Amino acid sequence: MRGYRIWVIVAVVCALGAAYLSMRTIQGYVGQTSVIVAAKDLSPDQVITANDLQWATYPKGALYRDTVLDPSQAEGYVAKGFVPAGTVLRGSMLAPGYTAAIPGRLAQLGKDGTKYFALALPENVLTTVGGQVFTGEHVDVYLTGNTTPLAQDATVLYGIQSTQTASAQQGIVIAVDTQQEQAILPYLFQTGGKASLVLVIRPGKGE
Repeated sequence: MRGYRIWVIVAVVCALGAAYLSMRTIQGYVGQTSVIVAAKDLSPDQVITANDLQWATYPKGALYRDTVLDPSQAEGYVAKGFVPAGTVLRGSMLAPGYTAAIPGRLAQLGKDGTKYFALALPENVLTTVGGQVFTGEHVDVYLTGNTTPLAQDATVLYGIQSTQTASAQQGIVIAVDTQQEQAILPYLFQTGGKASLVLVIRPGKGE
């Protein structure tokens, strides 16, 4: 009887060992890798920050080709739809940050702690390139006849082109900080929103 119990114990130990070795063999064959998952629920059109992401380990064989493998592939992007916490992120779930709605873009610009506001300029604003101001460009804002800029390096949140009809032109929306806002608003208020402003488009980053 005593020998029987010993054999049972040995059999159980061998079975557990075989199971462990099998699991290790399968893991070694499939492989594990680090991926980026949503640390919290992501809302549609939400600009993703580092606090929204976390690392997780996942089997290589279960990954899609566009699985996000590094935070830089997601930070600054926006979620195309609702993404539950814990979801392994994929490139197809994300869109460039400039496609975000204005509140999302303001949040993205203010990642350094600066508070930004969206300011709509009158549709009669002049530019240095024939009326074309594209979303995402950076501009300096001048009052006509004044060589001192009211605002510098303001980001265009919504632009216009000279090909748009007058009825379609709704002005230009730029992102400004508190100081820039206080410099521009008095001229807009004094002229009933018809202040004569000139936008000088700055070179692209790195140019």
